[in-house]
Amino acid sequence: MRVLRMAFFLAFATALLVVDVPAPARAAAPVELQFACALKSNGLVRAADSAGQCKKNEDAITIKPGPLFVCIKPDGSVRRASGQVTCKPAGAVLLELPPASGTISFCAAMPSGVLRYVTDAAQCSANENAVYVSANPASLTVVKVTDPASDPQDFDFDLTGAGVPADLDMDADAGDATLSSSQKFELDVADFGAHTVSESAVAGWTLTGLECTGAGGDSSTDLAARTATLDIDAGEDVVCTFTNTKQRASLTVVKVTDPASDPQDFDFDLTGAGIPADVDLDTDASSATLPSSQKFELDVADFGAHTVSESAVAGWTLTGLECTGAGGDSSTDLAARTATLDIDAGEDVVCTFTNTKQAA
Repeated sequence: MRVLRMAFFLAFATALLVVDVPAPARAAAPVELQFACALKSNGLVRAADSAGQCKKNEDAITIKPGPLFVCIKPDGSVRRASGQVTCKPAGAVLLELPPASGTISFCAAMPSGVLRYVTDAAQCSANENAVYVSANPASLTVVKVTDPASDPQDFDFDLTGAGVPADLDMDADAGDATLSSSQKFELDVADFGAHTVSESAVAGWTLTGLECTGAGGDSSTDLAARTATLDIDAGEDVVCTFTNTKQRASLTVVKVTDPASDPQDFDFDLTGAGIPADVDLDTDASSATLPSSQKFELDVADFGAHTVSESAVAGWTLTGLECTGAGGDSSTDLAARTATLDIDAGEDVVCTFTNTKQAA
C-alpha cells in the first residue's frame, strides 16, 4: 500500500510540473524603447518599462535624448560601450542611440528583455517583442516681437516643409485671445529636413530683426528677403524670432520769443493727419495753461502732407522760421508765416517760430 501511495504522489507531482504556464503575450506591433538596463559586469542590455525595473547589478538607462553607445556583437547581442570606442571582437559594430535619423530595430527576448539587434522588426521570433529606437524629435518655434510691444497688428507668415502649416497668423497683443505671439511645431523623423519661414510685409512696419537659434550651420536667415531657410535635423529645437518696428514720425511746434518768457499767446493753424487744426502756445514759464512747444506722434496713417502756419500778432514780428528733421520735400516761407511739410517714416520734424517784440 505504501508503494502505491508513493507512486500516486510522484504521478501527481509530475503532473504539477508539466502544467502549461502561459508565456508572456507578445506585443502586437513594435514599440519605442524608452528605458533599458545594462549589466555592470559586461554591459549586456535588456529592455525595461521604466528605470525602476533595473536591478542592483544593473545601470538604468534613459534612451532619449542620449547619447548611448552600444556594441553590436556578431551574434546580435547588445552591450553598452563606455564611449566612442572600438568594439570587440572583430566584426562588432558601434552604434549611437538615438540615431541621427530613421530608426534602429531590436528584438527583446521574453520575459528577460535581453536585446538582439536586427535590421527588420519582422526578424523577431514568437518569443521576442519587436522594439525600436527612433531619432530624437525636433521642433520649430516661430516668435513674433513688436516695437512697441503688445501691438494689435496681425502678421502673416508663409511656411514650407513637412509637419508645419502653410500659413500662420500671429500678433504680439497679449489681449488677443485668437492669435498668439509664438507657435511651436513638434517634428518627427518624417518631418526633418528643409523648411522655410517667411513673413509678409505689413504697411507701416519694418522688419528690423530676424534671428534663428538652435539650428545647425546649414540654416540661414535673410533679413532683406524676410525669410529663414532651415535644414532641421534630429534633436534640433529651432526658434525663429521676427522683430518688427512700427514706422513712426513726429512733428513738434516750438515757440520762441524775444524777449523770452513773454505772456503773449500765439495761435497756430495746422493741417494734415494726426494733428489738431489749432494750437496755442506761449513762452511764459509761469503759464499753467499753455506750453511753449507741443509734440505730435505720427503713425503710418498720418504720414504725408502737413502745414503749420502762425497767425500774425499785433506788436510782434515773425523773425525766424526753421524746420529741422524734414526731407528735401519740405520747406518754410517766412513771409507767408508757414511751414509746408511732407513727413515720412522716421522723420522727427521740429519747426521753431521765433517772434520779436516790436519797440514801443
